[in-house]
Amino acid sequence: MSAGGYPKEAGTTTAEKGPLAEAKNLVKELEDLEDYYFGPDKGARVQKAFKSAVDCVDRVLAEPGNSRQQGLKSRAFYLKGRASSLAPGSEISAEAVLVVVYWNMQDVAQAIGLARP
Repeated sequence: MSAGGYPKEAGTTTAEKGPLAEAKNLVKELEDLEDYYFGPDKGARVQKAFKSAVDCVDRVLAEPGNSRQQGLKSRAFYLKGRASSLAPGSEISAEAVLVVVYWNMQDVAQAIGLARP
């Protein structure tokens, strides 16, 4: 993993510049909301950023050809899992998505460790 906890980036594709970069920025926004924002509309802002991040990742994963790029898939699933971990009530889906990240990275021991209750 690279700095910031994100899986390492091998090459840069169009998806990594567009929706995936947007998802990464939205996850950063979610982290900032979690740590620094205490306004009355915090819940609405978190849900909006969460939905937008998941939509970006889903667009990347839906594109033909992207399903064969392990590094891209790992980054996409990581961002989806990280966004889920920051949205109240989505913790279980975060764990499920992060298992996919470790599986795609061929870190079977870590994937099994996350999958066990």
